[in-house]
Amino acid sequence: MAAKPDGKNNRNERVTFTRKSAERIAKVVRTVESGPRGQAGPTFSVRPAEGTLVLMGTFTGSWSKDSARVVTIRGTTHTVTAQNVFGVAGSTTSGDWDTCIVQQGTAWFAIQAECVT
Repeated sequence: MAAKPDGKNNRNERVTFTRKSAERIAKVVRTVESGPRGQAGPTFSVRPAEGTLVLMGTFTGSWSKDSARVVTIRGTTHTVTAQNVFGVAGSTTSGDWDTCIVQQGTAWFAIQAECVT
């Protein structure tokens, strides 16, 4: 069942908006209407480029800048070799460290990794 802007169920009743809600909706409509008719509508989140794959994984040990490391994809037993182009991550102490990796073409790169001192 559809819900009203206040979150209550719409039982075939007319939907009413507050003045603030109506002004917010009108602002979005004016913004869209002022643009070219062929353009896409507004987006509300950042999305990776089509075909880009971003995954969470883990690695062991210390991962120095400009070196490669085997990363195990979280929730699987699959591994990929990723390049760290940013800075030292992980630690020389035992344990698994978290990382976020991105695929560009056929290569994998760390875009964020857990740093431990």
